[in-house]
Amino acid sequence: MIRHIALEDSLNTVLKEYNVNYAIISSYFPIEKKDNCYKIEIPFQMQAGARSKKMKGCFSNDPIFYYESPNDPAIPIIIYTYIFKI
Repeated sequence: MIRHIALEDSLNTVLKEYNVNYAIISSYFPIEKKDNCYKIEIPFQMQAGARSKKMKGCFSNDPIFYYESPNDPAIPIIIYTYIFKI
């Protein structure tokens, strides 16, 4: 997997290569659908930094599950979680 990230391979291609059926994506910001596509970048910039290598992909199907963590004053970060069927 590290080699795929280093080469910035297509996320969609890598998921097919590994026979992945579902992708669970968690993010600090909502993932919006633009041009009939949820654009995904792994690892996210906030996780790995702006200059790190990334795999990018596009999921055209809507997530089969969505969860937004509760707004808790003790933990001021909201986590958005999506499950996509590949």
